[in-house]
Amino acid sequence: MLKHRLSAFVALIIATGLLLVGGLPASAQDETAPLYFGSQGDLWRTTLSDTQVTQLSEWGYNGGPILSPDGSRLVYLSVASEAVELAEDPANSYILIGSPPTNIWMMETADEDFSRIVNQGNNFPLRRGIPAWSPDSSQLAWVEYSQSLGARLVIYTVSNGTTQVVADGLNLGFQDGGIYVHEVKWGAAGITRHYGTFSESGQFLNIIELYNPNNNSISQFLLSAVDFAESTQLDSPRIVPQEHVWVEHNGQAMIAVLFSDGSWRVIDPANGNQFELADAPSLIASNGNGTVLTPTHTPATSDGGSNIAWQVEHSNGTVTTFNTSAWRLSTPPAISPDGNYVVTNGLGAVDFRRVDGTADGGIIFNPNPEIMRFNDPYSVVWTPMRWVTNVESGDILPTPSVPNPDNNSNTACNAPDRISIGDFATINAGLPNNVRATASITGTYLGVLPAGSFFTIADGPVCANGLRWWQAQTEGGLIGWTAEASADGDLWILPLAGSPLVNTCTLEVRLEAGDTGVVLPSDPNVLRDAPDGNGTNVIGQIPAGSTFRVLGNSLCGSDNRRWFPVQYGNLLGWTAQGEGDTYWIAPAN
Repeated sequence: MLKHRLSAFVALIIATGLLLVGGLPASAQDETAPLYFGSQGDLWRTTLSDTQVTQLSEWGYNGGPILSPDGSRLVYLSVASEAVELAEDPANSYILIGSPPTNIWMMETADEDFSRIVNQGNNFPLRRGIPAWSPDSSQLAWVEYSQSLGARLVIYTVSNGTTQVVADGLNLGFQDGGIYVHEVKWGAAGITRHYGTFSESGQFLNIIELYNPNNNSISQFLLSAVDFAESTQLDSPRIVPQEHVWVEHNGQAMIAVLFSDGSWRVIDPANGNQFELADAPSLIASNGNGTVLTPTHTPATSDGGSNIAWQVEHSNGTVTTFNTSAWRLSTPPAISPDGNYVVTNGLGAVDFRRVDGTADGGIIFNPNPEIMRFNDPYSVVWTPMRWVTNVESGDILPTPSVPNPDNNSNTACNAPDRISIGDFATINAGLPNNVRATASITGTYLGVLPAGSFFTIADGPVCANGLRWWQAQTEGGLIGWTAEASADGDLWILPLAGSPLVNTCTLEVRLEAGDTGVVLPSDPNVLRDAPDGNGTNVIGQIPAGSTFRVLGNSLCGSDNRRWFPVQYGNLLGWTAQGEGDTYWIAPAN
């Protein structure tokens, strides 16, 4: 039976090899202050006066914890039991790739009372990003994604236990090797997330998106626009953003962004102005204990990835510098309530340092390397902390520009006609197509059409920015303008042969987008370039017993067969569910 929490706390014994090493020297203030951390996919607690740690959950697929600004609650992500059970079959291991389907749990720190605040509901697999607390600790925000719902921003209110979708149709940006749902940060001026996406001009854009819960507005701040191939080369001179945090800068709430060369800049959320910082911002304990924690970033090189070291300045002037494998700004070391200790969590291995210069450190917890499941983020929390900077900012930095294709170019519109209004079409294999409110690269972003998705051509063409635009309409209700091809002629939209929307298919649908399917014993299933057996081309076949990924919803073709857009190896095409009363394919699990 899957059990989320122990009925009685488990005190680990020496034989486990997972003990606090010795008793930590303690001040009276910190003797009973609980220290919480994530390791081995579970939540743990200790105090400075303890010689042992206490396991608070028994699941193995939990991540966190994330402490509220007032210290009264913490939350953590927990992989849904449905996903863990599904992944027991190796054919379904993909379900845990990227951001797995998760629920969110909350614990009251006063009495360590647990409650699950959101689950999967009817939209499994529902994937969630790392959440963030509101500055007043009354609400929690996160981004979640499912095939049926798309990506949306959700806010949970603690007082009444309700959730509200405050923004939907979010752009998850470029995805590779799974679906990764963005982490959010919540500052005094709103909720932010950072993502990268392609523009129609072929540039890779890094964007900070700000949602203001006071007026439900969304703002976007462009951080960089570079050639994608250059931006991914470690020795490239291109400088790109990596992470961001909310900071108090000269008495104002601003967004601080760390760039790949180790530089920092702040963004004024009121007007989008960007300023370079002379020094990195610092973390301090919200109770004002005087200890300052400052990150030092080492840029990535061809020999390895980037790294963050932390400099700790104690209130008595003692300065200590140390490295940690917890390289993300979102998983910093924790400062003790009195400021005399700093604890790090390096992928579940927890260590402490006495930072007033009076003693060395030691090991709190050594995880079992055989128990290393989902645990995102690997964090440690002790007392609430916040980011600050009091340095003066420089001149306003110029806003990055996105190359605009030649507006006077008629190359796209003079190309041979391939598409007409009323046609059914799909997106070519590769990257998704942006959908915009108007036929322009500056049009309001509405969503994306993933590779293999299908839609109807509702209007067009319109020539703008050197591109030919068509209005696309999906069965899910998304309608907007998308470009047919790049300015260089690379085709993004492929017309579908036949008229697939004929609702005469009688077989019950057994597969949906995101599923793994299998061809049933018998003949192989053919792959076609469109969802119809009439007037389309065979591009390959899937042997009996072989599995494939379902990329989107099914269509009923004019041949009375239901067709699914699928990926089999390197082949992207459409395969039929069956004929008459006979199924040819089925769910793999």
